[in-house]
Amino acid sequence: MNSRIHDLFERQWEREHHKARIELPTELELPYRNAESDVLRTALRLRQALEMETPYLFDEEIIAFTRTVPGLPRIFSDEEWAEISGKHFIHELGNVSNLSPDYGKVMNQGLLAVRERLGDSDEHEAMRISIDAILDLTKRYADVARNMGRTDLAERLERVPAYPPRTFLEALQSL
Repeated sequence: MNSRIHDLFERQWEREHHKARIELPTELELPYRNAESDVLRTALRLRQALEMETPYLFDEEIIAFTRTVPGLPRIFSDEEWAEISGKHFIHELGNVSNLSPDYGKVMNQGLLAVRERLGDSDEHEAMRISIDAILDLTKRYADVARNMGRTDLAERLERVPAYPPRTFLEALQSL
């Protein structure tokens, strides 16, 4: 293993990235809980979560995005969750709700092209909110990379996932 990869591995193993983690305020506002549909609520929560993320990069990092907000509040209130789980078997905790993008479409077209083709439904509004949040976080990471002198990573982040990847490394970053 070359020394650059070894150093990065050691930093991850030692959980150095935990230094970048933030604590959520105890009285965090949860405006997404007022959304009319679950799909819109999920998108608004994703936007709030990504807005709270602080871009953090190791010097040797070639694929960006380190989670800095570890514990996110539930999408549903305790009362809503009690009602939902009382009627249905739920295999997850309700903190994230699975987002399952069409990775083939994203890789072939890029998020901007996907966004351009969206209609006016609540589901499409939720997709638009999610795409904008992802692209905003990507731009913030690109800015940090450029300020660190990491033009290779900044250029990759300026390309993907907004546009289709051209290389394997861009495809990995896009995912």
